[in-house]
Amino acid sequence: MNCIRGIESLKPKEFWKNFNSILSIPHPSGHEQKLIQFLKDFSENSGLGYSVDETGNMVIRKPAAKGKERSPGIILQAHLDMVPQKNPNTEHDFIKDPIYSYVEDGWIKTCGTTLGADDGTGVAAIMTVLEDKSIQHGPIEALLTVQEEVGLQGAGKLKSGILNGKYLINLDSGPEDCFVIGCAGGADSEVTFGYKTEELKDAESYESVKLTVKGLKGGHSGSAIHCQLGNANKILFRLLYRINKNFHLKIIDINSGGLRNAIPREGSAVFAVRKNDRKKIINTLNNEFEDIKQELNYADPRVCIEIEEMPLQPLSIDKKTQNNLVSSLHVCHNGVIRYFDNVKEAVQASVNLANVKMDPVSKQIKILFMTRSAVESLKQENCDKIDALFTTAGAKQVRHYGQYPGWLPKFESDLQTVAEKTFKRILIADFTISPYISNPYIFLKLKT
Repeated sequence: MNCIRGIESLKPKEFWKNFNSILSIPHPSGHEQKLIQFLKDFSENSGLGYSVDETGNMVIRKPAAKGKERSPGIILQAHLDMVPQKNPNTEHDFIKDPIYSYVEDGWIKTCGTTLGADDGTGVAAIMTVLEDKSIQHGPIEALLTVQEEVGLQGAGKLKSGILNGKYLINLDSGPEDCFVIGCAGGADSEVTFGYKTEELKDAESYESVKLTVKGLKGGHSGSAIHCQLGNANKILFRLLYRINKNFHLKIIDINSGGLRNAIPREGSAVFAVRKNDRKKIINTLNNEFEDIKQELNYADPRVCIEIEEMPLQPLSIDKKTQNNLVSSLHVCHNGVIRYFDNVKEAVQASVNLANVKMDPVSKQIKILFMTRSAVESLKQENCDKIDALFTTAGAKQVRHYGQYPGWLPKFESDLQTVAEKTFKRILIADFTISPYISNPYIFLKLKT
């Protein structure tokens, strides 16, 4: 397809002009320097002051309109970086090449790459406000952070005292009929078990089996955590617990789960069992799985297990570590911890058991959790519970990292009241606004 850039003709022209300029400047995470220079030039040409910290975070300041000097200051916030993804057959260098866009059937599209509307549209909207001389406003500060898409790194290194505004409006939300009034904070927890290997005695009396849990929907560990979906890790270790408790089991390998912020769809373990126990073990697994399938009948009906023979491996995890590992992963919490009392189905805190992997080289088993909470104390409490459970179970190390604070909603705040009135005026006057959950966010959503 011959890609033609046509968004300059869209309305409002000032906004699309600014967004088009952003598309022309490469700005993936960690490479925002050219966009920062563009915004420096923009600020100078507009007669606005600015500052850039050592991380690359930028603040642009617009003085209050005449007569509005005593009005509370407003901070408009967006991030400068974009996610650099492209189709396999697309030739594009995100560090050097602009984003090529075109308009088709009312949609802005690209030639095989991400558009960068997250959060180029937020930056463009802020630029449009900054250069508009007709708005009657108090002091405005534009906070533009870097490396948001790779762990909020710019925001995490932002120093206190550089902002003066009373209210902050973040321009990084997707749905046009919603605005966000709260968000969960997060923390990653990594549990490490060390283990010794044991040789199988009377190896000829054993056979090796691979148990796989699959067919689950999966989903985002924030937005789908309240949907009661199956977690492959929890199902796998529930099954392992059942046979470890009743039979002579020797775990050889574990590879279960995936990304820290994804509800795991699939997981597997390889283990050795005595040949004369094989039929009983398979019956036990199938019976236990039937119970699990019944429990997930509506939320995750396609869950299934697969049992297959494997070549026998001579080494397994030592029995003590195996017992501690299986038991602790069977009882550990996964899913919603607490809902908000005053917002139906709004998750206040949750945890996702994301990944369990065994490394035979280092002789370590690493377990990864992600905790989310809008309330800082609940986030810390869950980290403490993970620490207490797995330390008691003999884990070699438990560490918590990548922590960022939650944003507890203030229902019926002054800013929320103004936002509600503005939404109703600009969109449709006969709409009502009500709380809406898409964890980790708390929305106010327009509804008929």
